[in-house]
Amino acid sequence: MFDAETLFTKQYVRKERQERLLFELTTKKKRYEGLDRFSHESENLLDPRKIIMNGSELAYLPEFQAYVSNHNEPVRILSTDGALDGRSCLFSEALRLAAVSFEPVILLGDGFAYVKAEPVKGGTPQYLLAEITKANRG
Repeated sequence: MFDAETLFTKQYVRKERQERLLFELTTKKKRYEGLDRFSHESENLLDPRKIIMNGSELAYLPEFQAYVSNHNEPVRILSTDGALDGRSCLFSEALRLAAVSFEPVILLGDGFAYVKAEPVKGGTPQYLLAEITKANRG
């Protein structure tokens, strides 16, 4: 039932933080709080070796746009926004939905993930992650 949450946590979250986050994301009563806490602490929870691009202006970078074009496949949406949470759609469409939502969003694709965290002073942190770590890229 919580395949996407489990996959995201195991692939992209620091090992020492996985157990607690996974518990929250897969517990119905704690799910919203878990997603909300994740969005506030994403910088500390994400495995830095998996981050391939980041920044508050990520969506405008040509290399990010090229990545989206090359990976425009179905993604699963995890979000505190009930209208988005659990939906599946193409990566480009999911990014459009994430951009207009005021809530944090995680888009989970095959071998990659995108995170739009809670807005902070100076912008909204965004991360593009890949299963292959920086150390393993040739």
